[in-house]
Amino acid sequence: MIRIVFFGTPFFAAEALRHFLSCPAIEISAVVSNPDAKIGRNQILTPSPVKYLAQENNIQVFTPESAKDIDFLEAMKKINADFFVVVSYGKILPKSLIDIPKKGTFNLHFSLLPKFRGASPVQSAIESGETQSGISIFQIVPELDAGDIAVQIPYDLSNQTTQEALNEMTAIGSHAFVDFIMHSEKYPLVPQDHSQATFCTKIEKSSGQVFAQNQSAEEIIRKYRAYTPWPGIFSILPDGKRILWKDIFLENTDAIEHPINTLFEHNKQIFWQTKKGTLLIKTFQIEGKQPTPARIIAL
Repeated sequence: MIRIVFFGTPFFAAEALRHFLSCPAIEISAVVSNPDAKIGRNQILTPSPVKYLAQENNIQVFTPESAKDIDFLEAMKKINADFFVVVSYGKILPKSLIDIPKKGTFNLHFSLLPKFRGASPVQSAIESGETQSGISIFQIVPELDAGDIAVQIPYDLSNQTTQEALNEMTAIGSHAFVDFIMHSEKYPLVPQDHSQATFCTKIEKSSGQVFAQNQSAEEIIRKYRAYTPWPGIFSILPDGKRILWKDIFLENTDAIEHPINTLFEHNKQIFWQTKKGTLLIKTFQIEGKQPTPARIIAL
Protein backbone atom coordinates (compact mmCIF):
# COMPACT_ATOMS: atom_id res chain seq x y z
CA MET A 1 0.00 0.00 0.00
CA ILE A 2 1.36 3.42 -1.00
CA ARG A 3 0.61 6.15 1.52
CA ILE A 4 0.03 9.70 0.29
CA VAL A 5 -1.10 13.06 1.59
CA PHE A 6 -3.16 14.98 -0.98
CA PHE A 7 -2.88 18.79 -1.12
CA GLY A 8 -5.54 20.69 -3.08
CA THR A 9 -8.34 23.22 -2.86
CA PRO A 10 -10.61 24.02 -5.89
CA PHE A 11 -13.13 21.96 -7.82
CA PHE A 12 -10.73 20.49 -10.37
CA ALA A 13 -8.38 19.45 -7.55
CA ALA A 14 -11.32 17.58 -6.04
CA GLU A 15 -11.77 15.80 -9.37
CA ALA A 16 -8.11 14.76 -9.18
CA LEU A 17 -8.67 13.51 -5.64
CA ARG A 18 -11.49 11.29 -6.95
CA HIS A 19 -9.00 9.53 -9.22
CA PHE A 20 -6.76 8.73 -6.26
CA LEU A 21 -9.75 7.56 -4.19
CA SER A 22 -10.60 5.06 -6.93
CA CYS A 23 -7.19 3.36 -6.70
CA PRO A 24 -7.23 0.59 -4.06
CA ALA A 25 -3.42 0.36 -3.93
CA ILE A 26 -3.11 3.99 -2.73
CA GLU A 27 -4.00 4.99 0.81
CA ILE A 28 -4.89 8.66 1.23
CA SER A 29 -3.72 9.14 4.79
CA ALA A 30 -4.74 12.80 4.97
CA VAL A 31 -5.87 15.75 2.88
CA VAL A 32 -4.56 19.31 3.18
CA SER A 33 -6.65 22.21 1.86
CA ASN A 34 -7.11 25.93 2.32
CA PRO A 35 -9.21 27.07 5.30
CA ASP A 36 -12.97 27.48 4.83
CA ALA A 37 -13.82 30.66 2.92
CA LYS A 38 -16.80 33.03 2.98
CA ILE A 39 -18.79 32.44 -0.19
CA GLY A 40 -21.65 34.24 -1.90
CA ARG A 41 -23.72 37.30 -1.10
CA ASN A 42 -24.43 36.05 2.42
CA GLN A 43 -20.74 35.26 3.05
CA ILE A 44 -21.43 31.76 4.32
CA LEU A 45 -18.31 29.99 5.63
CA THR A 46 -17.83 27.11 3.18
CA PRO A 47 -15.30 24.25 2.97
CA SER A 48 -13.27 23.90 -0.21
CA PRO A 49 -14.39 21.24 -2.74
CA VAL A 50 -11.36 19.14 -1.77
CA LYS A 51 -12.14 19.32 1.95
CA TYR A 52 -15.81 18.50 1.30
CA LEU A 53 -14.91 15.40 -0.73
CA ALA A 54 -12.37 14.27 1.86
CA GLN A 55 -14.94 14.56 4.67
CA GLU A 56 -17.45 12.58 2.59
CA ASN A 57 -14.87 9.80 2.48
CA ASN A 58 -13.90 10.04 6.17
CA ILE A 59 -10.37 11.24 5.44
CA GLN A 60 -8.56 13.38 7.99
CA VAL A 61 -8.34 17.00 6.78
CA PHE A 62 -5.84 19.71 7.71
CA THR A 63 -6.50 23.37 6.86
CA PRO A 64 -3.51 25.30 8.22
CA GLU A 65 -3.40 29.06 7.83
CA SER A 66 0.31 28.67 7.09
CA ALA A 67 2.14 25.69 5.59
CA LYS A 68 4.99 26.59 7.95
CA ASP A 69 2.92 26.00 11.09
CA ILE A 70 5.00 23.91 13.51
CA ASP A 71 2.10 21.74 14.74
CA PHE A 72 1.05 21.08 11.14
CA LEU A 73 4.58 20.05 10.14
CA GLU A 74 4.78 17.67 13.08
CA ALA A 75 1.45 16.12 12.14
CA MET A 76 2.68 15.59 8.56
CA LYS A 77 5.81 13.82 9.84
CA LYS A 78 3.76 11.42 11.97
CA ILE A 79 1.77 10.25 8.94
CA ASN A 80 4.92 8.66 7.47
CA ALA A 81 3.75 9.18 3.87
CA ASP A 82 5.55 7.89 0.80
CA PHE A 83 4.46 10.88 -1.33
CA PHE A 84 2.87 14.27 -0.98
CA VAL A 85 0.62 14.84 -4.02
CA VAL A 86 -0.16 18.48 -4.86
CA VAL A 87 -2.90 19.71 -7.24
CA SER A 88 -3.63 23.44 -7.02
CA TYR A 89 -3.25 23.73 -3.27
CA GLY A 90 -2.88 27.52 -3.27
CA LYS A 91 0.05 27.96 -0.90
CA ILE A 92 3.81 27.87 -1.42
CA LEU A 93 5.25 24.86 0.37
CA PRO A 94 8.36 25.42 2.50
CA LYS A 95 11.37 23.10 2.23
CA SER A 96 10.63 21.83 5.73
CA LEU A 97 7.36 20.40 4.36
CA ILE A 98 8.61 19.35 0.91
CA ASP A 99 11.30 17.14 2.43
CA ILE A 100 8.99 15.14 4.74
CA PRO A 101 7.70 12.28 2.51
CA LYS A 102 10.03 9.36 1.84
CA LYS A 103 9.74 9.44 -1.96
CA GLY A 104 9.18 13.15 -2.54
CA THR A 105 6.57 15.85 -3.06
CA PHE A 106 5.14 16.07 -6.57
CA ASN A 107 2.85 18.57 -8.29
CA LEU A 108 0.44 18.45 -11.24
CA HIS A 109 0.95 21.61 -13.31
CA PHE A 110 -1.08 22.59 -16.37
CA SER A 111 1.64 23.57 -18.82
CA LEU A 112 4.60 22.03 -20.57
CA LEU A 113 7.24 23.25 -18.16
CA PRO A 114 9.40 25.27 -18.17
CA LYS A 115 6.81 27.37 -20.06
CA PHE A 116 4.23 29.22 -17.95
CA ARG A 117 5.51 28.61 -14.48
CA GLY A 118 3.20 30.20 -11.92
CA ALA A 119 -0.43 30.50 -10.91
CA SER A 120 -2.31 30.85 -14.23
CA PRO A 121 -0.71 28.61 -16.87
CA VAL A 122 -3.86 27.72 -18.83
CA GLN A 123 -5.25 31.26 -18.84
CA SER A 124 -1.89 32.70 -19.85
CA ALA A 125 -1.41 30.19 -22.67
CA ILE A 126 -4.86 30.88 -24.13
CA GLU A 127 -4.57 34.66 -23.78
CA SER A 128 -1.19 34.70 -25.48
CA GLY A 129 -2.50 32.74 -28.47
CA GLU A 130 -0.88 29.37 -27.77
CA THR A 131 -2.61 26.46 -29.51
CA GLN A 132 -0.85 23.76 -27.51
CA SER A 133 -0.22 23.31 -23.82
CA GLY A 134 -0.02 20.20 -21.70
CA ILE A 135 0.42 18.77 -18.24
CA SER A 136 3.61 18.30 -16.24
CA ILE A 137 4.12 16.18 -13.13
CA PHE A 138 7.26 17.37 -11.41
CA GLN A 139 9.09 17.19 -8.11
CA ILE A 140 8.54 20.29 -6.01
CA VAL A 141 11.60 22.27 -4.97
CA PRO A 142 11.78 25.64 -3.18
CA GLU A 143 12.10 27.52 -6.49
CA LEU A 144 8.79 28.16 -8.29
CA ASP A 145 7.80 25.22 -10.55
CA ALA A 146 11.48 24.48 -11.21
CA GLY A 147 11.80 20.83 -10.12
CA ASP A 148 12.71 17.81 -12.21
CA ILE A 149 9.94 16.50 -14.48
CA ALA A 150 8.56 12.95 -14.24
CA VAL A 151 5.73 13.13 -16.79
CA GLN A 152 4.72 15.47 -19.64
CA ILE A 153 1.70 15.10 -21.92
CA PRO A 154 0.85 17.62 -24.69
CA TYR A 155 -2.69 19.00 -24.97
CA ASP A 156 -4.44 20.86 -27.81
CA LEU A 157 -5.87 24.21 -26.64
CA SER A 158 -7.54 25.27 -29.90
CA ASN A 159 -10.79 27.24 -29.38
CA GLN A 160 -11.25 26.09 -25.78
CA THR A 161 -12.07 28.11 -22.69
CA THR A 162 -10.04 27.67 -19.52
CA GLN A 163 -12.97 25.77 -17.98
CA GLU A 164 -13.15 23.31 -20.88
CA ALA A 165 -9.39 22.83 -20.97
CA LEU A 166 -9.05 22.33 -17.22
CA ASN A 167 -11.82 19.73 -17.16
CA GLU A 168 -10.05 17.59 -19.76
CA MET A 169 -6.50 18.27 -18.58
CA THR A 170 -7.44 17.35 -15.02
CA ALA A 171 -8.74 13.97 -16.14
CA ILE A 172 -5.64 13.29 -18.26
CA GLY A 173 -3.24 14.57 -15.62
CA SER A 174 -4.90 12.77 -12.71
CA HIS A 175 -4.79 9.44 -14.52
CA ALA A 176 -1.09 10.00 -15.26
CA PHE A 177 -0.42 11.09 -11.68
CA VAL A 178 -1.95 7.92 -10.24
CA ASP A 179 0.14 5.82 -12.61
CA PHE A 180 3.28 7.71 -11.61
CA ILE A 181 2.61 7.18 -7.89
CA MET A 182 1.97 3.48 -8.52
CA HIS A 183 5.06 2.96 -10.69
CA SER A 184 7.42 5.82 -9.89
CA GLU A 185 10.47 3.66 -10.50
CA LYS A 186 9.57 3.57 -14.21
CA TYR A 187 9.64 7.36 -14.54
CA PRO A 188 13.13 8.89 -14.70
CA LEU A 189 13.25 12.51 -13.48
CA VAL A 190 14.42 14.96 -16.15
CA PRO A 191 15.85 18.38 -15.19
CA GLN A 192 14.17 21.44 -16.72
CA ASP A 193 15.99 23.79 -19.06
CA HIS A 194 15.74 26.87 -16.85
CA SER A 195 16.95 29.15 -19.66
CA GLN A 196 13.64 28.50 -21.45
CA ALA A 197 11.43 29.35 -18.47
CA THR A 198 8.51 31.76 -18.82
CA PHE A 199 6.29 32.95 -15.98
CA CYS A 200 2.65 33.88 -15.39
CA THR A 201 1.03 35.76 -12.55
CA LYS A 202 -2.01 35.32 -10.35
CA ILE A 203 -5.22 36.58 -11.97
CA GLU A 204 -7.31 39.11 -10.06
CA LYS A 205 -10.93 40.11 -10.61
CA SER A 206 -9.72 43.40 -12.11
CA SER A 207 -7.59 41.53 -14.65
CA GLY A 208 -10.62 40.96 -16.88
CA GLN A 209 -10.95 44.53 -18.19
CA VAL A 210 -10.77 44.85 -21.98
CA PHE A 211 -10.41 47.92 -24.20
CA ALA A 212 -11.86 47.87 -27.70
CA GLN A 213 -10.05 51.17 -28.39
CA ASN A 214 -6.64 49.49 -28.37
CA GLN A 215 -7.35 45.74 -28.54
CA SER A 216 -8.37 43.71 -31.57
CA ALA A 217 -11.36 41.37 -31.70
CA GLU A 218 -8.92 38.44 -31.74
CA GLU A 219 -7.17 39.68 -28.57
CA ILE A 220 -10.49 40.19 -26.76
CA ILE A 221 -11.89 36.79 -27.73
CA ARG A 222 -8.69 35.11 -26.52
CA LYS A 223 -9.08 36.90 -23.19
CA TYR A 224 -12.73 35.87 -23.06
CA ARG A 225 -11.74 32.21 -23.55
CA ALA A 226 -8.91 32.53 -21.04
CA TYR A 227 -11.03 34.17 -18.33
CA THR A 228 -14.04 31.86 -18.60
CA PRO A 229 -15.39 31.00 -16.07
CA TRP A 230 -13.53 33.48 -13.85
CA PRO A 231 -13.18 36.43 -13.62
CA GLY A 232 -14.86 37.03 -16.99
CA ILE A 233 -14.16 40.07 -19.17
CA PHE A 234 -15.69 43.51 -18.80
CA SER A 235 -15.60 47.14 -19.91
CA ILE A 236 -16.42 50.30 -17.99
CA LEU A 237 -19.51 52.25 -19.10
CA PRO A 238 -19.65 56.08 -19.15
CA ASP A 239 -21.53 56.05 -15.82
CA GLY A 240 -18.73 54.03 -14.19
CA LYS A 241 -20.59 50.72 -14.07
CA ARG A 242 -19.11 47.53 -15.45
CA ILE A 243 -20.58 45.69 -18.41
CA LEU A 244 -19.68 42.02 -18.35
CA TRP A 245 -19.45 40.39 -21.80
CA LYS A 246 -21.11 37.02 -21.16
CA ASP A 247 -21.60 35.36 -24.54
CA ILE A 248 -19.44 36.61 -27.43
CA PHE A 249 -18.01 35.29 -30.69
CA LEU A 250 -15.42 36.37 -33.21
CA GLU A 251 -17.28 37.52 -36.34
CA ASN A 252 -15.92 38.94 -39.59
CA THR A 253 -17.93 42.04 -40.51
CA ASP A 254 -14.96 44.09 -41.71
CA ALA A 255 -16.90 45.27 -44.74
CA ILE A 256 -19.13 47.30 -42.39
CA GLU A 257 -17.51 50.47 -41.04
CA HIS A 258 -18.43 51.68 -37.57
CA PRO A 259 -16.63 53.81 -34.99
CA ILE A 260 -14.33 51.87 -32.68
CA ASN A 261 -15.89 50.81 -29.35
CA THR A 262 -19.50 51.06 -30.46
CA LEU A 263 -22.29 48.52 -30.58
CA PHE A 264 -24.20 48.27 -33.85
CA GLU A 265 -26.96 46.13 -35.32
CA HIS A 266 -26.54 44.05 -38.48
CA ASN A 267 -28.92 41.34 -39.71
CA LYS A 268 -30.82 41.56 -36.43
CA GLN A 269 -27.69 40.80 -34.42
CA ILE A 270 -25.56 43.01 -32.17
CA PHE A 271 -21.87 43.56 -32.92
CA TRP A 272 -19.04 45.35 -31.11
CA GLN A 273 -16.50 47.24 -33.18
CA THR A 274 -12.93 46.93 -31.91
CA LYS A 275 -9.67 48.48 -33.05
CA LYS A 276 -9.43 45.65 -35.56
CA GLY A 277 -12.34 43.34 -36.28
CA THR A 278 -15.77 42.88 -34.76
CA LEU A 279 -17.33 40.66 -32.11
CA LEU A 280 -20.83 39.19 -32.16
CA ILE A 281 -22.44 39.88 -28.77
CA LYS A 282 -25.21 37.53 -27.71
CA THR A 283 -25.48 38.34 -23.99
CA PHE A 284 -24.12 40.95 -21.62
CA GLN A 285 -24.68 41.93 -18.00
CA ILE A 286 -24.62 45.47 -16.66
CA GLU A 287 -23.40 45.75 -13.08
CA GLY A 288 -26.28 45.39 -10.60
CA LYS A 289 -28.61 43.76 -13.15
CA GLN A 290 -29.30 40.29 -14.53
CA PRO A 291 -27.72 38.99 -17.77
CA THR A 292 -29.75 40.10 -20.79
CA PRO A 293 -29.76 39.63 -24.57
CA ALA A 294 -27.48 42.22 -26.15
CA ARG A 295 -28.93 45.52 -27.31
CA ILE A 296 -27.59 48.88 -28.48
CA ILE A 297 -26.23 50.98 -25.60
CA ALA A 298 -23.59 53.71 -25.36
CA LEU A 299 -20.14 52.48 -24.38
